[in-house]
Order: sequence, then C-alpha cells, then structure tokens
Amino acid sequence: LTTQEMGEYELQVVAAQDRIVQPRSEFKAVKL
Repeated sequence: LTTQEMGEYELQVVAAQDRIVQPRSEFKAVKL
C-alpha cells in the first residue's frame, strides 16, 4: 500500500468507529 492508501484506509476506519460510537439513522440502514 502507498502512504496515501494507508491514510485513506485509516480515515475510513475512524469514520466507521465514529458511527459505532455515535449511531445515527444511517447506521440502521447499514445494519440491514
């Protein structure tokens, strides 16, 4: 992986963790 790809992956992981910590209406749609 390039440095840019690693950075983008980490951002996605952080965003996913934020959704787990603070569930929103969109989180329910993903759970389906």
